[in-house]
Amino acid sequence: MELIVDGQILRRFLSFLEETGTEKRLLNLGVLEIPLRKSSEPIAIAAKLVIGLMEDAAELAGRPAAGVQFAEWLDPHLFGPMALLGEGATTLAERFHLACQFVHIRNNTLTFEKSEEQDNVIMHVVVHPAIRPIARQFTEFFVAHCVKNVRTLLGAGWNAIRVELAHGPRASAGTEARYFKCPIRYLSGRDAIVVSRSDFVRRLPQSNPEKIAMLKRHFAQEEPMWRMDLRTQVEHLVASQLSTGTVSLTTISALLAMSPRTLQRRLAASGSDFAGVLEFVRIQAAEKYLRQDPPPPLTRLSQLLGYSDASVASRFVKSRLGQCPRKLARRLSAHQQSIKRAARQTSFFTTDTFLTERHST
Repeated sequence: MELIVDGQILRRFLSFLEETGTEKRLLNLGVLEIPLRKSSEPIAIAAKLVIGLMEDAAELAGRPAAGVQFAEWLDPHLFGPMALLGEGATTLAERFHLACQFVHIRNNTLTFEKSEEQDNVIMHVVVHPAIRPIARQFTEFFVAHCVKNVRTLLGAGWNAIRVELAHGPRASAGTEARYFKCPIRYLSGRDAIVVSRSDFVRRLPQSNPEKIAMLKRHFAQEEPMWRMDLRTQVEHLVASQLSTGTVSLTTISALLAMSPRTLQRRLAASGSDFAGVLEFVRIQAAEKYLRQDPPPPLTRLSQLLGYSDASVASRFVKSRLGQCPRKLARRLSAHQQSIKRAARQTSFFTTDTFLTERHST
């Protein structure tokens, strides 16, 4: 299984570093500059890429508590639909259950578990064991982020009974103490937030069951887009970056935290290669755009397909789909119209049969 996270986390972390005065040299991303800094398309990227950059930034910028500081800076609403779960939940217990149910869709490095201790509930933040030893900033960020999420539900003045962290304390733990505002138990063997049972089940005034039902439907539709097999990940990354004109084996392999040779080797093991994936995605994109009414002009189509030359895009469409873009767009449009006419006729005959049966009765 490929360990992935939503690329939005890294984009926000880079914004945090820049806005809080980190030296520009730490933000030199090379081939990743465009997909991470100049594109807003949703992407799933390798967890190791995020973890490595967070750890490096903490060390090079002299921010030993960068993960906690990032959580403090971050607006949770910037995480899209996942952030809305709290706004409709009936209780913290329901919010936690929803997180357990859906967090894997965009971050399969993380799971949540619950245990009980006398009158307290322990919310465990479980980072995948394959990366936990190298992911101190990453883990601290999610523990701190969870505390912020609870405060949005129970009030800004809410504090946990205690926070537990699996790693040891730093020489100075002032940032953690100021942010968590509760006892911190280091070297506990787990990463967790301990809350009272009464807080866990307290009914929230802003509960909205209709919103929760809508979000559940949204996540059910979104889940297939975040499948974990490598071929699908490469397809999604290529599709999300195609219109930037910068898609390359080097860029995509960097987003997956592997060398170009390793990516090619792993794709070959599944009977594919990068050039084949790129061609497949371009064909799918060309068909999608040429079905639009009206279809984009050739210059725009070439940009959407990642070409700087319209004639190259035209030759690609003709060689792969049998017709030049203009003729193909007309054929696809005619096909769509025939489908609509057939649907209308079916609807008419169904209605006519129904009326006839009612009249004869």
